[in-house]
Amino acid sequence: MYHEVPDLEFITLTKIVSTLWSGHDIENSMAEYFLQRRIDNWTDIEESVNLKIENFNSLPKILKIKLLGLVKPIGIRLKDMIEYTYDNDYLPNHFTSMFSWTFLGTINVTKTAEAMIKDENLCITKRYELACKYFLKNNILLLWDKLSEEEKNNYSGDVMGPDVVSIAWGYIIKKDRATLHRKIEEQRGTALPLGQIGHGNTLEFSNLLAFKYLVRKVNMEKGLETYWYYFHILKDTESGLEKRVIQAPDIIFFLYSEMKENQQTRTLQRYAYNILKNFLEFPFQRFFLKTARKAYKYLTNDQKSNLIQDIRHKESEKYTDFDYQTLRIELSKM
Repeated sequence: MYHEVPDLEFITLTKIVSTLWSGHDIENSMAEYFLQRRIDNWTDIEESVNLKIENFNSLPKILKIKLLGLVKPIGIRLKDMIEYTYDNDYLPNHFTSMFSWTFLGTINVTKTAEAMIKDENLCITKRYELACKYFLKNNILLLWDKLSEEEKNNYSGDVMGPDVVSIAWGYIIKKDRATLHRKIEEQRGTALPLGQIGHGNTLEFSNLLAFKYLVRKVNMEKGLETYWYYFHILKDTESGLEKRVIQAPDIIFFLYSEMKENQQTRTLQRYAYNILKNFLEFPFQRFFLKTARKAYKYLTNDQKSNLIQDIRHKESEKYTDFDYQTLRIELSKM
């Protein structure tokens, strides 16, 4: 159910929109936004993509509406990965050609990151840090060998900052985990396993690929409560962490889809509302009703009402990335 391929129309529409976002003129506009600041608002670039769709004179109106609804959610993923990967003083030439897309209209982060790391205009330390950031183990080892001894020594320091993943990989490559664990305990005041600290950092800095790498090392039979720990973090609306987890729906979907059916049921008993709320976001809406039929009995009346209101809001704001009216009607029947 959670690994099925979407219908051909959806695949085609997302392909068209991701291709439009990769156009030369749109790429130039993005460079002006990130580097030159000649464009102040990202929405101006979105409007340029929308205009391309509007100018498809031979396209039926219903398809135009669907395409227009995909411009924002696909574009924001492009924007997020550029911001996460590059500093504001550099973008490679033809950078959109480095992006690979899935049939869901999401970025294939593995292939994209591997392409970015091959950019020899980036200094070797930046390429190594990107490989670490995205947990591309083979690339990490190759790039480590290209670092000078001085550069390697720079990855032996503070485990409190944002470079903790790059530093951790340095110790792992040198087969010195004992020192790494001692530094973690000394500087962070905790004896948490490296894996859990890694999870926290990948959540905090919105890195789904690294998160998947670490989570798949958890024994699901023994580690369901570890999964629940992350559901708990992601449902905490008061947490500053949530604001930085740009891809929270992706993480929720990944965690849930990794579970067996009986584990999903146990998880729904605790986190039905949070899961359904995230399944209202692109591109997971098609899983909403199937999951809601299993989860509905675990929702409070307030939560049921809130979900209906969330859907009504999308309707009132004229979201066209999914048929929200049908979702609302079917949910109201439960």
